[in-house]
Parts: sequence; structure tokens; C-alpha cells
Amino acid sequence: MTIEQKQTADANAPQSASADKREQFLPLLRKYHDQVVWPPGRDVTPDEMWKGIAHNSGQVILDDTAAQGEVGFRNLCAWALTAIDTVKAEKDTAEVGKGLLQSQKLMPGGEAFSQAMADELVLGNIEKTQQFVVANKCDDDS
Repeated sequence: MTIEQKQTADANAPQSASADKREQFLPLLRKYHDQVVWPPGRDVTPDEMWKGIAHNSGQVILDDTAAQGEVGFRNLCAWALTAIDTVKAEKDTAEVGKGLLQSQKLMPGGEAFSQAMADELVLGNIEKTQQFVVANKCDDDS
């Protein structure tokens, strides 16, 4: 093998490895994506999730647990952003509260976050929700 062939092979290796990982991981993301309800206008597709994690795909274990956590986190972020918008618009928060709580099923250990956000939402308060959004860099692009 020449140096040129080796460089070409090396240049192509991460792409194909990343493509293989994508094809292995997308079905797991889809499985969990379909288990939760997404707020209108904030559904993060499995493909969009992959784009956000692909650059780290060689540094992390991409398994069922990782997929569950990724979808759960993205879902909670989506509901947190929706909660903030809903309170600011002075609209009914009942459905948003349910959305926050249902996101728990994919985030073992995250119950305290979603419960605290749902509890304060009933009072029209979004302080903890805003803190969560800022701390976790949730935004409409996530």
C-alpha cells in the first residue's frame, strides 16, 4: 500500500465508521422517539438527534441506554421550552405539565427535574424551568 492509498483509506475510515454507527443507532433513537409525546412544533427527529451527536460518536458508547437518554433529554428540553413560552403567553399549562411529566419515563433519575418544573408550572412560575434550559443549553436548535 502506498502512502497515498493509506491517506485515502484513513480519510474515508471515519466517514464509513460514522455511517455504520448512524445505521446502528438510528433505529434505537426511533424506538424511543416514538414512545413519547412531543410538543407541537418542537418534535426533534431521530435524524436531527444524530446530527447533534455524530461528532462524538467515536468517543461514546452508542447503545440502547444512550439512545433512551438522548431522546429523553431532547424531549424534556422541548417541553421545558414549551412551558416557558406557554407561561409567557399566559395560556393554559395543563397539557404542558403532562408533557413534562411523561418525559420522565425515558429519564430514570430525572424525575425530580420534570416534577419540579411541572409543580412550578401550576403556579405560573418558570424559574426552575428557565434554569434547566440555560444549564442544559436547550434551545430551538436542540
